[in-house]
Amino acid sequence: MSRRERILEGLGTIVWMDQNILLKLIDVRYRAEKEGQKIPKADLVIIATASTHQAPILTLDKAHFTRHSIADVQVIIPDQNQRFMR
Repeated sequence: MSRRERILEGLGTIVWMDQNILLKLIDVRYRAEKEGQKIPKADLVIIATASTHQAPILTLDKAHFTRHSIADVQVIIPDQNQRFMR
């Protein structure tokens, strides 16, 4: 197993897009647009996936995920000096 594969395996489970995620994505997009928010497509996928699987979002992207309060997901923004992958 390569170093990259070990790191990816250590991050958790790979989740494939399914109907539940797509339905959540449509719901989040509809509610966001209703409130005048424009959420980028990639962020919609991340938000819908996390919400469907009741998982937090770990990100350094403060600009995107802190302003999208439309979704019922926990957003974790670690200290930038903290290291997660070695």
